[in-house]
Amino acid sequence: MNPQNSSFYPTFNPTHTFDEISSSNIDLDVLIVPGGPGVRNPDLAPEIEFVKKVFPRVKYLVTICTGASIAARAGVLDGKRATTNKAAWDQVTPLGPNVKW
Repeated sequence: MNPQNSSFYPTFNPTHTFDEISSSNIDLDVLIVPGGPGVRNPDLAPEIEFVKKVFPRVKYLVTICTGASIAARAGVLDGKRATTNKAAWDQVTPLGPNVKW
């Protein structure tokens, strides 16, 4: 979704793939769910399922900006207080009707 392949953002180097984590008993210390244009992708089912599956084994879940929409769709924010980018508020908050936005 970035035809110029440009980036002015910090990068995070992953230590494992979705498959490695899902097929093992690896516990994550931190799971960072970034936001940005990628969360508007119509096919985020693998990412949402991954968050849902590993959330019970994560010490800290950190969402950045609209990344909260992925966590909300995974149901892991239900009943919890959360926030998101105010410019995307009207698009993100309906995705987590049980979140205390």
